[in-house]
Amino acid sequence: MNTLGIENNLDRPRIAKLLRFGIVGTLLVLIGDFLLGWAPVEGAEGALEVLVAPALSLPRECVIAGMLLGVVGLPIQALSYFGVYRLMADAAPGLAHFFRAGIFGYLAFGPLVHAATGACVLVYQDMYASDPALALSLAGDVFWWILVPSSALMFVSALPLVISQIRAFAGGFTPYPRWAAVFNMALGALVFMTIGVIGAPAAWANGLGTAGVSFGNLLAFAGLLATLPKELVRPGLS
Repeated sequence: MNTLGIENNLDRPRIAKLLRFGIVGTLLVLIGDFLLGWAPVEGAEGALEVLVAPALSLPRECVIAGMLLGVVGLPIQALSYFGVYRLMADAAPGLAHFFRAGIFGYLAFGPLVHAATGACVLVYQDMYASDPALALSLAGDVFWWILVPSSALMFVSALPLVISQIRAFAGGFTPYPRWAAVFNMALGALVFMTIGVIGAPAAWANGLGTAGVSFGNLLAFAGLLATLPKELVRPGLS
């Protein structure tokens, strides 16, 4: 098996630094999510309509800033998951290999999702004044041909991250207690996306729903950093 990243995998200062970078990257993406989604979606029906509904109330500068923050923050976030990878690599190399595959997939498709989201909104903004129907049609092209496929691929890539992380922590293959398995991307995303659905169509609810995955990542990085053992001992050793 390729051992990229396994060397010095229980180097506590390096792992702590990666978790901190993860928090920074996630905060950038979180702000970008809010800039793209903190707006009411009253009367919107269907995923495309919900996505472009904020376009008419969001300043163009906010949309561009939100898109760029996601494109910059997501690679930092994805690569910071190597801190989690190192925690399991020594005791569970198979799970670590699966986890690392998820990192690279998330790195490849995450920024594209944010860029395509911003592009949908910008296209709709640019064309709405002259032809609302054409604006929705052009935004739909970006939505169906770029955003939906890239979102599906990012979701598939995130599965190895979540599944292998939960299995490694719950199985005792890291220096953490088993209950630390709760610090994963999926849990926070599920909670805040559910809040977004319940609170719709309010601006705050759409913002929280848009940022659901970012809240999940923030839970993962901040939770693991806060509970990082003072001494990292390989599982099974005393």
